[in-house]
Order: sequence, then structure tokens, then C-alpha cells
Amino acid sequence: GLLQALTLPWKVPMINVADMVVNAGLLLLITKSVQTDPDMEAQFAEVFSIGILMLILLTILVAAGLSVLALALKSAGINSSLVLTLGHVGDPEAISHALQECAVEMLNISQRELASKIRSTNSYDMKTLTKCIDLL
Repeated sequence: GLLQALTLPWKVPMINVADMVVNAGLLLLITKSVQTDPDMEAQFAEVFSIGILMLILLTILVAAGLSVLALALKSAGINSSLVLTLGHVGDPEAISHALQECAVEMLNISQRELASKIRSTNSYDMKTLTKCIDLL
């Protein structure tokens, strides 16, 4: 879960973190629901289950609160990406400069070499390249 959320995110980071915590909590609840010694583990299982459920509830409340904050900031005309991405994602000026440098390099590479490099990428990177082309 953590590795997937960090390497191939399909949602904004705030939702990835909340999803990861909720799913991990549910998995822990499921694994601890099977007891080997009912007398010994009954009280532990009850306290553990309540703790995990509280963690899941807190995660959902924090995610909902951050979403409401992001919507309020957006409606006020303030950049809300810092809230949803849980940090700074990049300076638009620096990104545009890097794109221009990339364009210069792209003009100097042969089509055959470029096709070879694209063929060696994974499907996620291919989709990202296609989105970049669509954006430009």
C-alpha cells in the first residue's frame, strides 16, 4: 500500500494517505478478529478494535477537513494545491524552464532513438508522456 501510494499515485497525496491508513486499519481489524484463545484475547481484541476504528474515523475526519479547507481556499481564489498535495509540488516557472530545455534536447535527438527510449518505458510513463503532449 505505502509503496504503491508513493510510486504510482492515482489520486492527490492527501487522499492516498487517507486511503492507505483506512485500508491498513481495516486489514488489521480483519486479522485481529480471529482469536486463538477467547478468554485471553477478548479484552485485547476489543480495545485494539476500538483503537483502530478511532484511527480510521480520525483519518476520514482529517481528510474531509482538508478537503473542505481546499475548497474554501479555491473559492476564495487562493492556491489550494498545498493542502491537497500535502506540500509543494513545484514552481511553475522552474517547470516551464525545464520544459523549454527539454524541447531543445528533443529537437536534437533522432526519431529512431526517441522511439527506442519510449518503447523501454512502462505503461504509466507512457500515459504521462501522452498527457504531457496533450497539455502542450
